[in-house]
Amino acid sequence: MMVQKSAEDILNELQLITEEAVAQLNLLEEEELLKLSENRERLVNEFQCHKASLTPQNRQQIEYILSFDKMIVKRMQFLKDEAAAWLQRRGSAKQQLNAYQQQYAADSWFIDHRN
Repeated sequence: MMVQKSAEDILNELQLITEEAVAQLNLLEEEELLKLSENRERLVNEFQCHKASLTPQNRQQIEYILSFDKMIVKRMQFLKDEAAAWLQRRGSAKQQLNAYQQQYAADSWFIDHRN
């Protein structure tokens, strides 16, 4: 049987993992950001039963925690853009390589036009 955590315990844990992540944000890779996201989601789900009894301190702490979201999303977007650029470069290189690896008939000509 799981003991239900208090709103303060949940928010404190949420704040701790968020602050730790932001402190090393530029070093975090996709897997670590995914784990952070999953942990935060789990805590937010645990917190749902406390929503009706929020204190002003709880609200203030939630606002503080949310203040880091833009930075976290910015890092996620950076990694997404970096991965997209890598895939595009890989696709372009593969396309160029394929042009030279085509199978041609023995009596055909291949003319390479370089600029």
